[in-house]
Amino acid sequence: MFTVVWDKIYSFFFKLIDNPKQLVIKTVLFITTIVVWAFLTNVTCALILIVLILCHEYGHIWAMKHCGFEVKGVYFIIIGCAAVGGNDKKGGFGDRRDEAFIAIMGPLWGVVSTLIPTAIYLISGNVIWGAIALFNIVLNVFNLLPFASLDGGRIIRAIAFSINNWLGMAVLVLGLGALCWLVVTVNQPLWWALGIFMVFLSINELRYEYLSRHETGRIRMRAGKMIGYFSAYLGLIAFYIFVFIMLISNEAVVLAMESLVQ
Repeated sequence: MFTVVWDKIYSFFFKLIDNPKQLVIKTVLFITTIVVWAFLTNVTCALILIVLILCHEYGHIWAMKHCGFEVKGVYFIIIGCAAVGGNDKKGGFGDRRDEAFIAIMGPLWGVVSTLIPTAIYLISGNVIWGAIALFNIVLNVFNLLPFASLDGGRIIRAIAFSINNWLGMAVLVLGLGALCWLVVTVNQPLWWALGIFMVFLSINELRYEYLSRHETGRIRMRAGKMIGYFSAYLGLIAFYIFVFIMLISNEAVVLAMESLVQ
């Protein structure tokens, strides 16, 4: 009974957004996202957030097209953003290399959208550009956390399942447990909304992997690829931390960041 209900809920959600003819829905979701974030912060912050998220998501879209996936566009979901591929509704990949490649391209494109405002800040001395770069770093580092519904979780999952199915399942369960713990312990209504949505996606991906664990023909990464992607993952985190430390060394940038999101 639980499986039937879960399938109906999940399929309804994706039927709602996974339709290229439903331009009205895409437009409403986009406008609602701007309005909600403008209410929570301000109009300027909301527009900057949209631009930064688009830069990140188009990294995924480019990667999906490169891997031969059908891409139907970028769908804003108020608390985040998702690139929806027509032949990958439930988060499962037949090729673990594709999964890792698509996941890492979002944060990798985020490097570019971090370097540009950082360079402008360093050249001009305008702290607003430093604040934008700082804002982008926070978004991308959050996305690199090892939860199944985030890019970091997808990278780690692809590596773990390439080693062993049960190791992959263990990684998903641990990530879900940590996510549930954060949802319960962090007293922030906005985080509750985002966290519960992430839990919803994580449970579905855990269920998908469990049901498809005996499928044959799923291509795993070789050791060299696993080392390469894990090194790239750590390298991205190191890059963002380095730029973050550099930016917060100027108190004016931190104050500008606080002003931007208020």
